[in-house]
Amino acid sequence: MKPDPGEPMEQPGLELGPTQQERVLEQWRACYVARREEICAKKKAWNKANLEYCQEYYRRNREKMLEYGRKYREAKQAKG
Repeated sequence: MKPDPGEPMEQPGLELGPTQQERVLEQWRACYVARREEICAKKKAWNKANLEYCQEYYRRNREKMLEYGRKYREAKQAKG
């Protein structure tokens, strides 16, 4: 009886390691996970910096925006 070509032949004391394709796939997965974590960390840092910038921008320009809103409402009342 011939052995099935899809299954490796078992020999006592011989441990079969991962195939070349499995090793390459594992390396790709590891690189993908590391890159994804790096991208997520950069996005998180950017979002934090952007939030701080926006808060500071609106804090600095609050008076200007309130004045603009007041003038806008006054002009709207005078027109209508």
